[in-house]
Amino acid sequence: MENILPEDLQVSIGTRMFNFFGLLALLYKLNINNGTDNKRIICSPLSDQSQIKISRSNIWGVLFHGPPIHLLWREQVGYQDFTTDYLFDDNIDQCINSENKFIIISLFIDTFIGGHANYIIIHSNQAYRIEPHGHGENPGNYSAEKLDVKLSELFSEYGIIYKSHAYFSGEESPLTFSENGLQTQEYIDGVSKIPLKPGLCNTYVFMYIDEICKFSIEHPELKGYKLFHDAINNIDKRYAAVKGEADSQAISYNLWLLEIQQVFHDQLIEARLLYEYNTRGQYKKLIHAKTLEARKLKLNHFSVDRASHDVLTMVNVLSVIIALKQRNILTIYGLDFEKLYEHDQKVFTNSKKKRRRIESSRTLGGSKKKKKTKKKKKKKLTKKKKKKLTKKHKNK
Repeated sequence: MENILPEDLQVSIGTRMFNFFGLLALLYKLNINNGTDNKRIICSPLSDQSQIKISRSNIWGVLFHGPPIHLLWREQVGYQDFTTDYLFDDNIDQCINSENKFIIISLFIDTFIGGHANYIIIHSNQAYRIEPHGHGENPGNYSAEKLDVKLSELFSEYGIIYKSHAYFSGEESPLTFSENGLQTQEYIDGVSKIPLKPGLCNTYVFMYIDEICKFSIEHPELKGYKLFHDAINNIDKRYAAVKGEADSQAISYNLWLLEIQQVFHDQLIEARLLYEYNTRGQYKKLIHAKTLEARKLKLNHFSVDRASHDVLTMVNVLSVIIALKQRNILTIYGLDFEKLYEHDQKVFTNSKKKRRRIESSRTLGGSKKKKKTKKKKKKKLTKKKKKKLTKKHKNK
């Protein structure tokens, strides 16, 4: 297994795989290190009991325009469509009933210009759409008002209030959100100093969610839209005060997410090796997947090899989650590694011994069988000889 230093990593843009792993990493971070007695403060509609789909075909399509996580707004010339994913449909009720402080839901916006990431954050039964370019901004020239209508209708079915960006715009707005989002800061004449900045929308959204949750711990009296307003305005103002801060933090956050991605990937691969019988070919393939994951993160994100490895990583991880679904390791709180390793310690250790026996039998089995057959043949020959000797002795 190759160890990768942070400086060796290449920044990742917002593919399906990066969004999925980023969501898992964010849930893990905020539920473990939240500065409160309550271990879990945030959740998302996830479950390994849902009908998780895997596809290797059409590398770029799977990465950028494949099945979404949670919500998808697709808009082309003369065409608009809003769909919910099976993960959202199957698990949103569990999130609402969990009584967590926050629920986060992925929203992918797919237009003729390209893809763009937003997230819905819910607190105190009030939902807000995080746009990393800034409140009210529309980088993809999509029909934001129509999208907000669909979101309002969707969340009203679950008793959640959703207010559009237009509602909080204008002179009569009850709250005035900042329009200078993290992703638009540090632009000079429309060109960012970070070449990949247009593709870092997922990263900036995760930064917002992280900061909002921290802000709520510092200001427990704030609820719903008041919390979103004060936290987002504080974030934008703080980052804008130091030139280049938003960009440098985005790169650091992106690389941190990739480090967590590699750890999660390797742990899941190792878990499958321990819990399942694998042929020699399967065993080599899974070990090779760990090596590929390490090498992939050194490649430029727009290379075909990096893209193909991204798809392979997603396929490997989802296949492990599906194979181990009886352990319920993918929950609304993300990946539960404690449950994975503590679910049945005896099974875990026995499977380890079992794998050692299997590995040893692969290398020694043939020679053992040959020895046994030789022994049997020798025994048979000695019996025949004895019979011949007794017959000869009787004849005499």
